[in-house]
Amino acid sequence: MIKKIVIISSAILCLVGLCLCNAYIVNPKQLKVREETLSSTKIDNDLDGLIIVYFSDLYYGKFVDDDYLNKLVVKINRFNPDVVIYGGDLLENDEVESSKLLQALSNIKTTNGKYFILGDNDSQKSKDILLAADFKLIDNSSKTINVDYNSFINLINVNSIDSNVEEAFKDISENTYNILITHYPDTFTNITDQYFDYCLAGHSLGGQVNIPLINLFDRPHGASKYLNGIHKSNNKTIDVTNGTGRKLNNVRFLADNEIVVYRLDSISKIEPKEKDVE
Repeated sequence: MIKKIVIISSAILCLVGLCLCNAYIVNPKQLKVREETLSSTKIDNDLDGLIIVYFSDLYYGKFVDDDYLNKLVVKINRFNPDVVIYGGDLLENDEVESSKLLQALSNIKTTNGKYFILGDNDSQKSKDILLAADFKLIDNSSKTINVDYNSFINLINVNSIDSNVEEAFKDISENTYNILITHYPDTFTNITDQYFDYCLAGHSLGGQVNIPLINLFDRPHGASKYLNGIHKSNNKTIDVTNGTGRKLNNVRFLADNEIVVYRLDSISKIEPKEKDVE
């Protein structure tokens, strides 16, 4: 009996040790790529295959070094993105030296532009860095991404539950493929009646240390309902990224650092011809 207890106890200690090793040593250095396909009859054939790369919550500073930053840029550029979107919370704090960050963000290449929204932790310094790196701000408004005169999608930002939703959507048609970008996932809850097809969100870091039973009761403000992953409500979809950085502690568990790559998929609007009946 004592021998069994010793074996079980040793196995538990080894498992805990492996989990801690992964959480503190392995996982923080990893950067995964998640690929998704966005399909709709609203997507014009000329937009078929268009690539959007989305990343968020970098918290550049003590836990995110320049090697990791360069790995991030290389992975983004590897996909030759048409559009890159940054979802907010750029710096750990305003005291961080940011010249290498500016250079890295400037090295991200696209064919149809780089865009960003502001997070709750972003200051004027974060905004200035992204603007200097040729990112365009979407702030409770919309931007149209044109491939040619007749082929386009809209990017829309509603950054909090208290934002002026009508202002953000004032030029938006339900006939266009519209992507909503919001920092707080819970914003999605109150605006599913608006004209958008897919919602991107961040802020939560996927829990960062994601222990399911604990995360049910301990979630960050603004991500109480949608912590991570893809969810549907009222025929609308929200995708909450885990983000790319860490805050408070350099640790990740069951919530991998990630960038998300979306490929647009045009569904033919032409109805199949009926066969002649002889």
